[in-house]
Amino acid sequence: MSLSRGFVRVTSVLTIALLGAVSWGATVIAQATPTAGAAEQYTPVLQSVPSPPRWFEGSDGRVHLVYELFLANAFPVPVSVTTVEVLDAGSEATIATLEGAALTAAMSTLTAPATPTTELSPSTLGVVWFD
Repeated sequence: MSLSRGFVRVTSVLTIALLGAVSWGATVIAQATPTAGAAEQYTPVLQSVPSPPRWFEGSDGRVHLVYELFLANAFPVPVSVTTVEVLDAGSEATIATLEGAALTAAMSTLTAPATPTTELSPSTLGVVWFD
């Protein structure tokens, strides 16, 4: 599969969303969980891949394809990302899923890349590191 034709589905605790092209980026709409008595709010989580995926043959003898998925929380509402799925563009079949401990290990904020997290504070840029 050519990743230029792949898609990513991002799911957050807030309700999720749309599909976005891996190589072109797209908008994911997440519905924020309202506080008691507050009306529902909608928070855009923008996703993009900043550079083309890169491949290399690892010391394990396998070919690895690595790339980064940026998730920008553009509004002043926190977002907790719970699932990221990579979909085949043609069939929309899921070819990779990150959730739970695997997602936490693969995700950080851009300002603290050594600290795993699935929480995006308001106006924060998160990175999901794919291999």
